[in-house]
Amino acid sequence: MARGRGEGVMDMEELRLGMVGFSAGNGHPYSWSAIFNGYEPDAMRDCGFPAIPAYLAEHRFPEDAIEGARVCCIWCPDEARARHVAEASRIKQVCARPEDLIGQVDAVLLARDDVESPERRALIDLFLDAGLPLFVDKPLALSRHEAQALLDRQQWPGQIFSGSALGHAPELDELRGDPLLDEVHYLEGVAPKSWMHYAVHAIDPALSLIGPQGDVEHAVVSRAAHSHVVTVRWASGLQATFTTLTDTPTRILLRLHGPGGPRELRFLDTFGAFRASLLAYVEQVRQRCPHPSQALLLPVVEVIEHGLAETA
Repeated sequence: MARGRGEGVMDMEELRLGMVGFSAGNGHPYSWSAIFNGYEPDAMRDCGFPAIPAYLAEHRFPEDAIEGARVCCIWCPDEARARHVAEASRIKQVCARPEDLIGQVDAVLLARDDVESPERRALIDLFLDAGLPLFVDKPLALSRHEAQALLDRQQWPGQIFSGSALGHAPELDELRGDPLLDEVHYLEGVAPKSWMHYAVHAIDPALSLIGPQGDVEHAVVSRAAHSHVVTVRWASGLQATFTTLTDTPTRILLRLHGPGGPRELRFLDTFGAFRASLLAYVEQVRQRCPHPSQALLLPVVEVIEHGLAETA
C-alpha cells in the first residue's frame, strides 16, 4: 500500500515513484527517471533525445543520482515506449494501465507537457482522487482559473507540485543576494519553441528571482512568423517582456535591468535544474506541505494566459 496521504510528515523509507508519460517532443520520462535510477547508456542513446545521453554522460552514477527515492513503475499509452524508457532508465515494472500504479507507489511523476490534452487532465484527476502526491509537468494549466481548479481538487495543500525546472536552476544562485534584485526596473526573458509549452521556462525563473509582483494589470501581445512576444505590467509597476522563438534555435535566457547595470543569465545546466526540481518535489512529498516554489504557480500561469489572449 502507498504510505501516507497528507496525514503528516512521511517516514524516511525509500520513496517509490511512478512515472507516467508520454507526450510528443518531451523526453522527461527518460531524464527524470535516470536522475533517480541511473541509466543504461546503450539504450539511452536510442531515446530520440540526443541531449539526454549527452548530459547524463557528464555525471557519475550512482553518486549524482537522487538518494532515497526510486522510479519503480511506469505507464505510457504506447507500451513499446514504456518498455524502452524502463530499459533505458532501469525501471523494474511496466504497468498495463495507469490505475495499476495506485497502491504500488508513494507518489507520481506525470511527465507530460501536453497541457491542452483531455487525457492529461484525466490522469491528473485519477491520481489526485487516489490521494497520491503528483508532480505535473510544466505548465500546470493555461489559465489561472484552470490552475486554481486543479489546486482546489487537492486533498491537502501540496498534493500537486509543478513548474519549470529552471525555477530551481543552479544559475539562479549567481544572482541571489545581488543588490540589483532590490530595484529591478525591467526584465526580459527568451525561450525557444511555442508560447503554450515553453514560455514557462522564462517566466518561472524570472519570478523565482524577483518574487510575485501582484496581478498583471496590462499586457500587450505581438505575434509574428517566428516569434511570440508578450509584455506585461504587474501591479507592482514592474514591466517585463517574454519572448518565445517558434522555429529559431535559442538558449533560454534572462536579462534584468536596474541601477546597478544589466545582468544576464543563460541556462546551460539542464541536469542540475532537473535534479534540483525533483529534489524539491521529494522534499514536498516527505514534508506534506507546499515547497516555497509553489507560491509562484498562479502568477506564472497568469502570464501564460495573457500571452495566449487574442487581444490584450
